[in-house]
Amino acid sequence: MGLLVQPHVLDRAAQIPGARDSGLMGRWIYGAPESTLGDREIDTEPPSGPALKAWDHAVTSILALPRRPEQRPIIHLSHEAHLELRELRARLEPLQKEVVGRYAHMTDWTGKLAGTTMRVAGLYHLAQGHRHDTSINLETMRMATTLARWATAQAEYIHRSWRDTPTPEGVEHVLKWIRARKIRSFTRRELARVVQNAKWYSPMALDDALAELHAARWIASIAETDANGRSKPTGRYLAHPSLLPGDSHD
Repeated sequence: MGLLVQPHVLDRAAQIPGARDSGLMGRWIYGAPESTLGDREIDTEPPSGPALKAWDHAVTSILALPRRPEQRPIIHLSHEAHLELRELRARLEPLQKEVVGRYAHMTDWTGKLAGTTMRVAGLYHLAQGHRHDTSINLETMRMATTLARWATAQAEYIHRSWRDTPTPEGVEHVLKWIRARKIRSFTRRELARVVQNAKWYSPMALDDALAELHAARWIASIAETDANGRSKPTGRYLAHPSLLPGDSHD
């Protein structure tokens, strides 16, 4: 099932009592593409003949698989595919820790990601023409885990708007600065110089953004002292390693 809906429809659905607690909102793969309005091609080419033929073949091949009402077919994973899925789960698990985890606010979704990834791998397996009595190979599972990583970033964006309190406006600005500049540590004064011309900036707004980032464990504060051992008025912050290059969840 695929649905194309406006963002406010998702927001209202998430507010339905029990929609998240019951797992309804955690069962979808979300996509929030940037608007192309203003840059759209006026005359687009129709789908090519080979693409239509390949799509028709994939769908009809799945429908033509023999059905056994008395026995539900089970698709197994190869050893290599199992290890690929296990690696995805191992990377995801610590990020779901209550309060401090990056995905603590969306565990209703991330808790189902492994199952979703297996089902997607099964669909890819069948769409490639493999039978249900053959094992899912590593290449196919990698296709599914690649989609899972993309979907996680999309779901994080969607879930951010469902929080009970609005996120301070400067949070996204600061996160983008850390990622783009590969910032490992900074002081409040250094950050203030960077964002002082932003529309949202004020000393209070900056403090709100830092407080939100600190509470979400995106940054950690460390005490700095001068030569006499006194605390400096401008504390230093350390960026969470997942914000820096080399983390697959960026």
